Amino acid sequence: MRKARMYPFERNRYFYGKLLTVRDFESEQKYLNDKRRLLNRLLFGSGVVAGMQVVAVDDKTVTVEMGLAIDYSGREVVIPSPVTLKLSMIEGFTNNEYKKNVYLYVAYDEKGREPVHSVGNSSIRGEEVSEYNRVLESYRLFVKEEAPAATSFEHVRLLEDVAVLYQDAHVRVSQRMPKYVNPDDVVDVTLVVEKTLQTARVAVSFDYESDGFDPVGGDGRHVEFLEPGDGQDTEYRLTYSVKVKDRPDTVATLSLPPQSVTLTIGDQRVPIDHAAVHKVDIISQPVMERILKTWYERSLDQAAEGGVRSGTLSGENRIASAWIHLYDRAGRARSLRRVRAERLPASAAVPCGPGRRASPFFRRVERLRPRIRREAEA
Repeated sequence: MRKARMYPFERNRYFYGKLLTVRDFESEQKYLNDKRRLLNRLLFGSGVVAGMQVVAVDDKTVTVEMGLAIDYSGREVVIPSPVTLKLSMIEGFTNNEYKKNVYLYVAYDEKGREPVHSVGNSSIRGEEVSEYNRVLESYRLFVKEEAPAATSFEHVRLLEDVAVLYQDAHVRVSQRMPKYVNPDDVVDVTLVVEKTLQTARVAVSFDYESDGFDPVGGDGRHVEFLEPGDGQDTEYRLTYSVKVKDRPDTVATLSLPPQSVTLTIGDQRVPIDHAAVHKVDIISQPVMERILKTWYERSLDQAAEGGVRSGTLSGENRIASAWIHLYDRAGRARSLRRVRAERLPASAAVPCGPGRRASPFFRRVERLRPRIRREAEA
């Protein structure tokens, strides 16, 4: 469900003799909060600002370091001190055999503090009533087993065209390429294969069709990916190049017809029932100028709700602070390692004003490989 708009703004007007009620004080807080949050959202973007690194403590325990993030509603999410949790105790965790990838999220949350006796309510209701005297602006951590779609991130939609070829609970195959290109450019197309570690070996091959692109390299239009024999990763990327034709101000297409795609998982061939199609604008102006133009021409609604997309988490919850991958390697124990966090590169940051760049939209924690036992945590 979409969050109600924070604007237009309406503030209290005080005058001598005004009868102040709870509504007046609540609207005072709402006015200041909504203005600050709208500016947070539009000026700084959303994502982890500082801290929130994820550290493996032991086999099935993680610590999330103190830190600050801003969600897609512009609200500040603060973890004031490190928190250590058993994975099985985190909301949404159902992976009792520790065989699936899970993704850790942090969301803004409010909690009542200091319960006190409410004199006004008790006189009306005829019974003793307690109300909270304070509201603690807090957070909650939860996990999901579904990987966030690349297009759920605003900066990805601005910079890249993403086409999903195949997706199920264990495997996702997609392609990514630039959204805008210049004539005669040689651009990279990236095939991304994501899978759980327990999934059998994945192989993909296809012959792509294109209008506005010429193949580069000796393989022509044929592309082939085969997962390495050791199969110790959950994400693989294969890049091939195409050359843009000299056709400015047109739309180029690159597609993977289902009849040309061979996807094999283990010994089983998986049927593909739809084509993955890219539509890319061939432009004369520099690509960065076009990206800036698109960014500045967004409507206020688009800018304020940039992270809210159908099929994704709502703007109220949409911060992925870490991606935690849990592995069971044939039941053998593996050592824990500190998670490596990466900020969004400055070159990929979305400009938010002349000479300025937005804060990183998210910090991706690449991989956590804990030692896992087959027994479910009690």
